[in-house]
Amino acid sequence: MRVHRSLGNGFQEVIYQRALAIEFSLDKLHFERELEMSIYYRDRAIGTRRVDFLSLIK
Repeated sequence: MRVHRSLGNGFQEVIYQRALAIEFSLDKLHFERELEMSIYYRDRAIGTRRVDFLSLIK
């Protein structure tokens, strides 16, 4: 919510993602951006998708 309150409406998604990455870093959260992940159905790979953020446990 801090990012949205600060920037407001109307920016492209990538602007909010960049600001959110800054907030995550300031909060010392570990993450990766724009990771390609496989999608499975009944143990078979059926495609991929890119996720905006993936939290990493350290």
